[in-house]
Amino acid sequence: MKKGKVAILCILCIILSSASTFYIGNMVQLSNGDKVVITRDQYDDLLAVNNEFDKEIQLRQYIRDNFYFDFDEKGFQEYMLKGLFESLDDPYSLYMTAEEYEEFQASSEGEYSGIGVVMSPTDEGQVVIVSPVEDTPADEAGILAGDIIIAVDGEKTTKENFEEIADMIRGEVGTKVVLTLTREGIEGTFDKEIIRKVVKLQAVKSRMLEDKIGYIRITLFDMDVATEFKNHLDELKGQGMVGLVLDLRGNPGGSVEEVTKIADEILGKQLIFYSEDKQGNKTENFSDSSKLEVPYVLLVDGGSASASEILAGAVKDTGAGEIIGEQTFGKGIIQILKPLPEGDAIKLTVSGYFTPNGTSIHGIGIEPTIVVPLDEAYMTKENPTDADDNQLQKAIEVIKGEL
Repeated sequence: MKKGKVAILCILCIILSSASTFYIGNMVQLSNGDKVVITRDQYDDLLAVNNEFDKEIQLRQYIRDNFYFDFDEKGFQEYMLKGLFESLDDPYSLYMTAEEYEEFQASSEGEYSGIGVVMSPTDEGQVVIVSPVEDTPADEAGILAGDIIIAVDGEKTTKENFEEIADMIRGEVGTKVVLTLTREGIEGTFDKEIIRKVVKLQAVKSRMLEDKIGYIRITLFDMDVATEFKNHLDELKGQGMVGLVLDLRGNPGGSVEEVTKIADEILGKQLIFYSEDKQGNKTENFSDSSKLEVPYVLLVDGGSASASEILAGAVKDTGAGEIIGEQTFGKGIIQILKPLPEGDAIKLTVSGYFTPNGTSIHGIGIEPTIVVPLDEAYMTKENPTDADDNQLQKAIEVIKGEL
């Protein structure tokens, strides 16, 4: 049995101990000294739970009474909590200690120490780079979406040690980390030595291209990105924008709420996506009446995931604009983030989402309406320009054709 699955049984003992106390304390009908009276149904329920987990309760106490070496009770509990989520075999569901949750919050707020990559375990047990974050050490070192991390500082990566690998990649500013990678089209493995820095994310950038075609790049759907997007969009409109290229390449996703607000600005009143939970409850998400009244194109690639795919799926299914580039990553599930009383937190996959046409893209991705692989010359050029970006040039061509 996997260590995570053993751990889940152990943690149920902890849950049972506190849950039983709560259950009895709240279901008591009559107390008499050290005795309480509960209903037969309540007693039968409690007995059934106790019988189901009797072995785990006894083993946990046996370890405490007999294990020869000292052990950290808090660390023991943290390991069991992590095992509870590891047993789900879902890379997006996890338990975070208070320290890990603090680091997660810092990275969500746009500044942290590291190299700037978004990673994910694969079904094959590998660790893949979903996207290097723009203008970070990983981006500068030439890390690409789709690269497979074979080892970090010589330690082999697996789906099971994903959190440990993530911790190893993070670290103090000025220190180095060595990633051993494989890449499609390159034989064998190769190493990238990267110096960690303070990673500061600028989630939204914009500029005016030729012929009054606006360009907005969103690198992550982080906090307040929708407000930033609207500010950039209004500025471009003020400069006489006649068309828009919205660049979501390498955008690994983020807040569903933020991407929904951005859809409000460009789609008009329509279904953006809907989600379904385990019980089959369906939640539909609509944009409001605001609509971008100029032609626009979305640029996507294999690093466009999650919230990026929500927006791309809505635009594609409704025909609101063209999708240009390469097949997206394929993350069609939604997690909730739940802080816990002691400063720790959990992330749990609670639903799947579907495009307006009812398509699930999980594990598949979204195929662009116009497939344009990025030229290898652009990827390898030291200082590429807009003229070298064949996907961007195709987007400009399409918008000009619609004007």
